[in-house]
Order: sequence, then C-alpha cells, then structure tokens
Amino acid sequence: MAKYLQDYAAYQRRRATGATCGDNLNGGSACSPGPAPTPPPDNGQAIRELTQPNQPAALSPQQIAEIAVARLTVPDAKPAIGPPPSINRWKMAAVGYPLWLSAGTTTHIGPVTETVGAQSVALDARLASVTYRMGDGHTRTCAGGGTPWTESVQPGTPSPDCGYTYSAPSLPMGDYTVVAIATWAVTWTINGQSGVINLYTDNATQLPVGEVQALVR
Repeated sequence: MAKYLQDYAAYQRRRATGATCGDNLNGGSACSPGPAPTPPPDNGQAIRELTQPNQPAALSPQQIAEIAVARLTVPDAKPAIGPPPSINRWKMAAVGYPLWLSAGTTTHIGPVTETVGAQSVALDARLASVTYRMGDGHTRTCAGGGTPWTESVQPGTPSPDCGYTYSAPSLPMGDYTVVAIATWAVTWTINGQSGVINLYTDNATQLPVGEVQALVR
C-alpha cells in the first residue's frame, strides 16, 4: 500500500509538471508520464486493513481519499483554439492574431461516491486551471480553462480570460504542438472530514501558424 501511494503521488507530479511535454515543431508530443499505478483491489490485503478493528496499519482518511481519487475518471482537457484554422483560406493561425484558448471539456464532475473497503468517499471535482504549452517555448495558465471561441466573436477580439498571440510562425517547418495540462481540484469527504486533492490530465493538438503577409505577396 505504501509503495502504491508513493508511486501514485510521483505519477501525478509528472503530469503536473509536464516535464516530458514536447515543444518542438512536429516532434512535440503530449505529456508522457508513463502508466498510472493500479489502485489496490477491494479484495486485497491493503483494503482489508480498513475493515479490521485494532489494525495498527489502518489507512488514514487522506490515504483512503487518495485511493478513491485515483479511481475517479475525469476527461482530458484537449486544447480548443479559436478561431480554428479550418475556417480560413490559409488553413492556419496567423502570427500576431489573438487566439482564444479553452479546455474543450466539462468543468465539473460530481458529486460521486467511491467505496474503499468499508468507507464511502464523496468526491466533487472541478476544473481549477489549465496550463497551455503553446509549442513555441511559452506557456499560458488560465483559471477554469478559458472561454470558448464562437463565430459570434468579432474578428480580432481578444479572449476575455485566456488568450495567446504568436510572435513567430511554425511554418514552413511544421506545426506547433499545443499541450493542455489540466488541474482538477477534487474535494473529498469521509465521515465529516474533508480535504482537496489535485488530479491532473493532459492532451495535445497540432496547430499550424504562419505569416499571412508572406503568403499574399
């Protein structure tokens, strides 16, 4: 059990830091934290510790909550970038043009209940923030993931809460790999005790960025 909790904490740290997220043109990739450790099964010795009275190795509410959170499925925040390159004749984003960034996913899950041994754990997850690695060496962190772009937005209008403007093109070398690292704040409650555990997900998309003036000469 102790090793599982250590492995899971290390796995989440890797996802949080995005240490292996690529920023290279075409060579970049989504974060690769490796496989998540498997939570111990309900019929395993580690979980039976929870139901045995006078067991000195019984887990704390925090440890029980960590197991419950490890079982919780939250969606990846795939970066949504607007206006999308597909709607213009160049099929690319333009240097100097304000882009809108959003998470492209729900921002709230719960409340749900997980059972760990004999304990019921109430979980409520909210998307706290998203860090966007823009592929050009810069990052942008936004609370809640950002406001999605819509066709009703006037051309050239910057995002009210989560935008980015490229100063250098990716073309003709290739696309920028934009990685979204989402931080979910999961509130847990067990028998009147509560706390918050952060959970991380990541996803990526490719974005061609060019200089429009160079193309229309």
